[in-house]
Amino acid sequence: MSRRQFLGTSMTAAAAAVAFPYVMTRPAFGAEGTEGIR
Repeated sequence: MSRRQFLGTSMTAAAAAVAFPYVMTRPAFGAEGTEGIR
């Protein structure tokens, strides 16, 4: 794996780690949004 690919993968993983709890706690999704994923 090249350094550039590694950087892209790391940034994607970091973005997902940051966005996941934000999306899970958004009121717009509500209880049904989180229950569907669990």
